[in-house]
Amino acid sequence: MFLVAKLLESKKVSQAEIKAQELLKSAEVKKEEMLKKAKQETDVSLNKAKQESENILNKARQESNELTKKAEKLEERLLEKEEKLESKLEEIGKKQDAILQREENVKQKQEELKKKEEELGEKLSQIAKLSQEEARELLLQQVSEKYQKDSITQIEKYKKSIDERKNEIAREVIIKSIQQYA
Repeated sequence: MFLVAKLLESKKVSQAEIKAQELLKSAEVKKEEMLKKAKQETDVSLNKAKQESENILNKARQESNELTKKAEKLEERLLEKEEKLESKLEEIGKKQDAILQREENVKQKQEELKKKEEELGEKLSQIAKLSQEEARELLLQQVSEKYQKDSITQIEKYKKSIDERKNEIAREVIIKSIQQYA
């Protein structure tokens, strides 16, 4: 009986071993299934994460493009404003040069006026030393020198008008004498 007990026991052990092996195989299959399921879930999660990151990246690119366009427009506007400012600065520079030239002209005129004032002062001091008759003659001389051309032109006009009047009178005399003798 010992043998039979051992046989039974060994049968029980082998059945237990078989059950253990079956359980191991079953556990192995479940492990494989769980690994496959976990891998599928990981792949799905990974794909979702990739898609989300692509979406985020696309949005970021769009925003970057929009910002770049805005920056370009701003740069164009700034360039236009800069060009306008430069042209205005050139205009201001030209006006400033013109003003400086005018100031220089005014200074020259002032210097000329000072010289003339000094000359007049000298002449006045000379005149003050002269007698009334000498001053009168000096004044008449200066006036006649100054207006000599005008005087000559005026005298010539008077001569022409006298000649014309003389010719008219001569015609009238001739016409009247012809009428009296006729």
